[in-house]
Amino acid sequence: MYRRLGWAMLLAQVLALGAARPARAGVYTYQVLFDTDNAPATGCGVPVRDATIDATFPGVERLVTVTVSRTLTDATTTGITVQQCVSGTTFGAPQTVSSGGWPVGIGNGTGGGDVIEGFAPIATLGSPTLVRVAFTATRTGESDVVWSRNGELSGPPILFQLPFRPVPLLSPWGLLGSVLLLGAVAWATLRRGATSRAAALTALAVVSAAAAWALTIMTDGQVSDWGALPPVATDPLGDSSLQDPAEDLVAGFLTADDANVYFRMDVNNINLCLDRIGNAPIPGCCLSDADCSWPQVCGGSVANVCSLVIGWANLQWPPSIMHTISAINRTDSIYGQVWIDGVTNQLGPTAGLRAQLGFGPVASNPAGNPAWTWVDASFNTDAGNNDEFVASLLPDAVGSYDYVYRYSTTNGQAWLYADLNGPVPNGQNPPNPGHMTVSPSSDMTTPATPTGLAVVSASPSAIALSWDAVMGDPTLYGYEVLRSDTAGGPYSIVALVTANNCSDGAVTLGATYYYVVRAVDTSFNRSGLSNEVMATALLRTVTILFNVTVPATTDGTGRSVYIAGFLDRLNGNLPAWNPGGVVLTRVDATHWTITLTGNETTQIEYKYTLGDWDHVEKDGACAEIANRQLTLNYGSTGTQVVNDTVSNWRNVAPCGS
Repeated sequence: MYRRLGWAMLLAQVLALGAARPARAGVYTYQVLFDTDNAPATGCGVPVRDATIDATFPGVERLVTVTVSRTLTDATTTGITVQQCVSGTTFGAPQTVSSGGWPVGIGNGTGGGDVIEGFAPIATLGSPTLVRVAFTATRTGESDVVWSRNGELSGPPILFQLPFRPVPLLSPWGLLGSVLLLGAVAWATLRRGATSRAAALTALAVVSAAAAWALTIMTDGQVSDWGALPPVATDPLGDSSLQDPAEDLVAGFLTADDANVYFRMDVNNINLCLDRIGNAPIPGCCLSDADCSWPQVCGGSVANVCSLVIGWANLQWPPSIMHTISAINRTDSIYGQVWIDGVTNQLGPTAGLRAQLGFGPVASNPAGNPAWTWVDASFNTDAGNNDEFVASLLPDAVGSYDYVYRYSTTNGQAWLYADLNGPVPNGQNPPNPGHMTVSPSSDMTTPATPTGLAVVSASPSAIALSWDAVMGDPTLYGYEVLRSDTAGGPYSIVALVTANNCSDGAVTLGATYYYVVRAVDTSFNRSGLSNEVMATALLRTVTILFNVTVPATTDGTGRSVYIAGFLDRLNGNLPAWNPGGVVLTRVDATHWTITLTGNETTQIEYKYTLGDWDHVEKDGACAEIANRQLTLNYGSTGTQVVNDTVSNWRNVAPCGS
């Protein structure tokens, strides 16, 4: 069956086939299921599945399959086949429709998704009229299905009428061609004296030809030829049963001309390893082992990430420790070992291998458990074919705890947990962890409670606090800073500091927090809570009160006093460096004032004038002066008082120009 394509598309396909690349990752399969008689009781059943659907789509007479291969830089359609239902769930041998060769439209689809285009000759579908359709995506098993118009099992069916007669959609090139052809026809008609009726018929023929050209879809990954054609179905984002964005269908489209049915399936992201902004491979991302440098493998512990594979690890020694609580004395050293085939037998530490030692509640699972505390371990020595690590702990409360090691070759994206027996099976509690007993010290006296907690500054990125230091306590170690989202708590610790100030950088823009602090001594005895303060992660507004003393000659000029400078950095849409733009209020013959507002930490420069630059302030010797400078400071009240003095004015005695 001949497919009507523009010359540009034919050339593109020839070039694509001539430069075909080997697939370095699994081939993805996308299918269109055609119930060509719109009768679910006839035809074959096709098992389909996604995160919410696990069923058999009935009544399928034709199964159209599109295969796509991908590399780190692109994705390409590699073939289209059609199969005919035999019986039950059995289809006949695939019949090749096309060998593919056109690109997937990266980022061109619905919601910035990727566009997979294909076609099937109407004759191979049995020349149907009203068909029922579904779309599927698979790689290693059924992964996503668009069962209905809204993607739900109970949603309305996807129906498509043949022959299809969409509203003609002219591409920009088609429109330009039509205009040029119409102009040529009109010119020729006028020269030959044709009747207006003949001219109109000729023009109509030209427009019809252009419209017919525009109806044919070019399988090139672009969507301009689909025009404003709406999808026949949409599907929820993120409902792939394998959680693979390359198989996460988001929309399906159908159209047709006299020869072919064209379909388009938009997927969430067919290539996670491609930077959509720079259109370049993401470093360290992979689609197969061939994308990684040996001995790394692709997806060893994190999907699509090149990493080393840990073959074995453990908590080496000791099996138990006793510790007296202290803020300055850590536990004895604790060791762990790890083995990576062909790697850790080399001298020195293994690049990219991290180890951490952690402790937490007895008989609990450490994976993702916020009750566990972790510290980085350092490389200790080569132990045979293993790398050995060492670390110590600093528990801050008495009691009994378990401790284990964990290891990562993905910079903490995934961890392998290990106890005295070796690797801990995923999802299980460590069967043989180390045991730590923390005893109280002889010092049971709590330190004094800090006072004077105040907010020094607030911004979208951090909230700074300070308080009065606790004095006269030789056992004082530092302070715990606690935070809550609600007044009065409950609070959680955000920092342990040794100075009487802290900057909390773990804030969310616009969020309001409530803080308290308490003192901690070297035995981790804790004081009561300080006063509570509130802060919002926004720049606070400072009220600036400018008071300026001016020469006694000022009133005699008949002029008012103005302030000019980088006032556009303040609130109120004030002008920048306009000598007559912002006037002060007269208090008496030698005093003027104005109140402005702006965000704390804002820096401005300014001068005073009498309304123009010919009457700008001068120093006591009538010389020019530098711009005044000011940084807005919220302080304790939010009001900043600025007291300035103008010695002289230009062009006002005793100063000249």
